[in-house]
Amino acid sequence: MRLRTAAEYQPGGGSSISFGELAEGALEQITGPVPSPDLLIVAHGLGDSYPSQSVSARLDHLLGGGARNFAVSEQGIRAPFKALRIARGYTSSGRCEELALVVVEQTSGGPPKPASSVFLLFGGTGGLQLTSLATTAPGRPVDLAGLPDRALLVAGHGIDPAVLADCGLDVHEAAPGSQSSSVWRELATHYEAWARAYDAVVLCDTDTDTGHSEIAVFRSRMPSRQQW
Repeated sequence: MRLRTAAEYQPGGGSSISFGELAEGALEQITGPVPSPDLLIVAHGLGDSYPSQSVSARLDHLLGGGARNFAVSEQGIRAPFKALRIARGYTSSGRCEELALVVVEQTSGGPPKPASSVFLLFGGTGGLQLTSLATTAPGRPVDLAGLPDRALLVAGHGIDPAVLADCGLDVHEAAPGSQSSSVWRELATHYEAWARAYDAVVLCDTDTDTGHSEIAVFRSRMPSRQQW
């Protein structure tokens, strides 16, 4: 499945904003019509501080209804990566052609992280195709072997600086101010330009609480033997 369209949203002002408001804010940033997905997953590292509604059900209603919808939560920065693993299972069984992945993050304390959200729609044609997902256990080196020469590493805040120094790839570090949505905000902002400039885009981050690293590889030019 290819990344068809994406948008990110960061509200101004105070911290009293729910996941529902964040998700709808990201959806409103999408330009043009949005196809109704058959799978919709909301991913967030922590629980909603204002749990007044089912966010995935509300978004499904706004997108026309009929999608299988649920949330992946309490997984820290790993939540969006795990959501994509679940989506791959649906895709391989023929139950998903259009995926909407929504990553939401509320303001957190010490030091404060501003609220943000990302809307990613996969399906049909697009510039970047998700080809692999990998998890690295704590204490083991992050494996970035086998990538094409023109590859970009998009690094989250938790990644070991030594990985950035030794990877041999162009590196784009996520802007400060978010955690579970950080690399996904960068993807939503730059995916079209990156698809033109690189053969592969690698999202990588490390959960500093558990030590697990997550990697998602997107390719703009696909070897014939590789697919989602």
